Amino acid sequence: MKTYIWTCDKLVNQTMQMVDYFFPKYWPEANIVVLGYKSPTYKSKFAKFDSMGTDEGPEAICEQLHTYFSKIEDNYFMIGVDDQPLVSKVNQKLINVIESIFKLNNDVGRCSITLCNSKRANTTIDTIELDNQPVRIFENVEGAEYKLSIVYSMWNKKYFLKHLQGYTTIWDWEINASKAAVNDGWKVIGTKPSPLDYTHLFKHGGLRQDWYYSTEGPTPKYLTTEEQEILKKIYK
Repeated sequence: MKTYIWTCDKLVNQTMQMVDYFFPKYWPEANIVVLGYKSPTYKSKFAKFDSMGTDEGPEAICEQLHTYFSKIEDNYFMIGVDDQPLVSKVNQKLINVIESIFKLNNDVGRCSITLCNSKRANTTIDTIELDNQPVRIFENVEGAEYKLSIVYSMWNKKYFLKHLQGYTTIWDWEINASKAAVNDGWKVIGTKPSPLDYTHLFKHGGLRQDWYYSTEGPTPKYLTTEEQEILKKIYK
């Protein structure tokens, strides 16, 4: 299954470099497509690049994503954004379990592959054993915040496309399309533990204070000193 990392012209080369360093290290099984606009000058050894056309700014992103994903052949995919490097090994076995859930249940629209949705109202729908560890599979209740989110998630293409049109920025989509998606007949699920953990570098154009560690788990996962220095060189 492909994983798309969406970026913009300003950060396309940095995104390719970030993916080249962190994804082979923590998710070597991943099939990564950096999704941007103008072609990067940095040539990645790990990720492919695809273009959505011309970078028309954040107000156009929802329509551009709708146009692009309407044309892909895959029924399921994962997507994340360009300022979220991985901080630990991704559990590919759990990714495979989640993919099988999608293929067996055509009303599952999205699964967060991070812990973010576990913090929002949910109910347990199953518990499985994976490598002798229990994994709780949950469904978010209708009305839970951020039913739609660009944070690393697996999607049914039909559901991803359903609520994109009519919205502008990612923020507009996450807030207002999530409200419109209540009682739309689609399920949003997650797992605890999650298969993936990450750090979040930027907020409102500035560096976050917690950029070098994950805040999702019960205890923070820190980027190594080397990883922090790599990111500083990439993003200057």
